[in-house]
Amino acid sequence: MTDNDKTQPPAAEPAPAEAAAPPKPVRLLSVVQAAQKARQQLQQITGLDVATVSAVEEHESGWRAYVNLVELRRVPTTSDVLATYEAVLDPSGELVTYRRLRRFLRGQVGE
Repeated sequence: MTDNDKTQPPAAEPAPAEAAAPPKPVRLLSVVQAAQKARQQLQQITGLDVATVSAVEEHESGWRAYVNLVELRRVPTTSDVLATYEAVLDPSGELVTYRRLRRFLRGQVGE
């Protein structure tokens, strides 16, 4: 038997490409930058002081932030009226929409 008579095993066929997941969009902003942009733009558009940014999350192709604004100052400060606003930002951090979700007293405990 010569080397030419030997049969080579068939070459392995490449595995079918698995359904490739769509590539994740590249983030233009960090969570901290998104929070800062939401805070600044809500303060500018409403004229209200920002108490806190309570949450920031990726949303569709941009960001969603929840910002607590002081709507009415009172004495003592625990009776200040605050409101939670939802701000939706595009990928570059520009405010797309916002809305007030709820109002509460600063000293109010609970969710």
